[in-house]
Amino acid sequence: MAYAVCLFMSGIKHHEELRAWQLSEELKDRIFDFTKRPAAARDRDFYDDIRRSGRSAPANLAEGFGRFRPRENAKAVRVALGELAETKNHLRHALKQAYITQQEFDEMHRLARRAVGAASKWHQYLMSCNPNGPCPRG
Repeated sequence: MAYAVCLFMSGIKHHEELRAWQLSEELKDRIFDFTKRPAAARDRDFYDDIRRSGRSAPANLAEGFGRFRPRENAKAVRVALGELAETKNHLRHALKQAYITQQEFDEMHRLARRAVGAASKWHQYLMSCNPNGPCPRG
């Protein structure tokens, strides 16, 4: 019940409404687009790693949203934050290897930073929720 009150007070009914999910989903789509290019696709370890971390962030945000307790959701958000950090690292490798341009790097890195910011705020909100009672008004 407390979690339902917490979500109700946040005004969010579906994980697709989370700004962190929207930004990380957009980043994932951009990653999947550029990794189709032959140079990136040939680097199998890189290809697998960046796709895995890129798709993990929005997946963990969605999974967390489906949890019944704010602390369980917050745990999934922390995992998503780690995946976003890993993705940012992979983007640096992609730039160094010329799999992406400087402009593409800047755009995707900015998306990742914005997703981290939104996820961090969501995490902070979840941690402010009393596991056994209503959340504070935001």
